Amino acid sequence: MTDGSRNNSRPRGDAADDDAPTPPGPWEWAIGAIGAALLVATVVWLLVQAITTPAGVPAIRVQPTVVAAAGEGWVVTFEAWNDGPRTASAVEIEGVITNGGAVVSRGRSRLDYLPPGSVRKGAILFDRDPHGLRVEMRALGYADP
Repeated sequence: MTDGSRNNSRPRGDAADDDAPTPPGPWEWAIGAIGAALLVATVVWLLVQAITTPAGVPAIRVQPTVVAAAGEGWVVTFEAWNDGPRTASAVEIEGVITNGGAVVSRGRSRLDYLPPGSVRKGAILFDRDPHGLRVEMRALGYADP
């Protein structure tokens, strides 16, 4: 043929059949069912967590771990635990070095996020050598996220 038309191997009446949607196969149904089940399970889990989480406040405890020289000062690393049922954010940690009850040096650090049942690490920089002196750390406050 020289008229420029294409030679299609299918009959002319089949063009409308290509536009008809095909019904979902068994794999599509299975994947859709798994996705729906995961969605329902996630929503149920979130609802159970919201209902059963006990009321209360964060219970934060802080413990110094390592003392090391850092440039012209000293760094004291710490671990902070949240034993309470609620999350704390913007947790202010204070460290105090004392000698015979007198405060020798004081420093602060901040933890952005402390979920319940977790531990986070941080450090406070001091200008005095804490070796041989008493180092105390405590949480000063937090924000409710």
